[in-house]
Amino acid sequence: GWYMYLAGNTEIQSYIIAILIGLFFVFAVWFLYKKAYQLQQVNRSEQTDQLVGRECVIYFKQSDSKYTVQTTRDGAMREVDVISESGKAYQTGDRTMITSYKDGTLFIQ
Repeated sequence: GWYMYLAGNTEIQSYIIAILIGLFFVFAVWFLYKKAYQLQQVNRSEQTDQLVGRECVIYFKQSDSKYTVQTTRDGAMREVDVISESGKAYQTGDRTMITSYKDGTLFIQ
């Protein structure tokens, strides 16, 4: 529409160029909406037993074999309580794996 007004002539080439420019902007806006829609977050809540096999980082030590670790859960970094099965002493920042889930408790190696 604006191209025809600015061009000031009514030749067939002007109509074709105006249509092509209009289509370009329609597809550009469609592409931007499509990308914005992909940014939408879908939160899926995960069950605690689905954390088995995930890597975690020791956040702090609660007692001899009980720790709080950080791991990804529900698409974000979360803190969960775990117990060391082997009795190994961990330091803050150590990486380990969640190995099992029994009776509402997560265990690490």
